[in-house]
Amino acid sequence: MLARSKWLAAAAALCIALTAHGAQKPAQAFKKHQATGIVVSLSDTSLTIARGRGEKKTNWLFTRTERTRWQGIIKRGAKVVVYYHEEKGKRIADRIKVTEPAPPAGSTTKPPGKAKS
Repeated sequence: MLARSKWLAAAAALCIALTAHGAQKPAQAFKKHQATGIVVSLSDTSLTIARGRGEKKTNWLFTRTERTRWQGIIKRGAKVVVYYHEEKGKRIADRIKVTEPAPPAGSTTKPPGKAKS
């Protein structure tokens, strides 16, 4: 009977140890970032946005995965915020949020100026 109690105690201790070990955070937690820009191109696996203005404008490429979530309708010309992490030198999109929808087809992106009198 004493041997059985020791065996049960050892099994319980092992279960607790394995549970505690599994509950630890992964060894490499990715740092979260965000970037805002205008959608330049979009596919099932990638998203490119233009950041900055004028000569300082740069295109940023993000990888879309099956885990990437989005809010709104993502189209070329829409203003978006991309929440991402970097993994093996690539920007992996975790979430994409549309902050301004794309302008309607055929319209200009600049508002019309005042008419000169």
